[in-house]
Amino acid sequence: MNNLVEKQSPKIDEITTQVSSLAKRLDSVAGSLGPFIANADRTVTNVSATLDAVRDPAKKDLVELEGTVQQARVLLGSMQDLVRANDANIGDTVQNLRSASENLQDVTESLRQRPWSLVRIKQPLDRKVPK
Repeated sequence: MNNLVEKQSPKIDEITTQVSSLAKRLDSVAGSLGPFIANADRTVTNVSATLDAVRDPAKKDLVELEGTVQQARVLLGSMQDLVRANDANIGDTVQNLRSASENLQDVTESLRQRPWSLVRIKQPLDRKVPK
């Protein structure tokens, strides 16, 4: 057993030295992590406070938005019912507009051809061509 310990003693010393060195490095890393952890904690606290401040107004806005959307749906349904109820009237109105447009086009064409009709009631007599 003594021989085994004597043979392995340098390796054990080396491992002990490495573990000690590693422990020192871990202590320095842990020391440098302290400010990082404090900053992370402050950041999380600030985010949490911001979310708490925004949450209640956002909930209120969402409730109001939902009410507005429901009112818009009701209004859209009413408009659809109104359009369906007046579908025949709308068709008649469109037909009347089309007819009025054609009449206006006829009047315009007539005035282009006979502009004196605005001033005179009777159309002037055609000129007689001498024979």
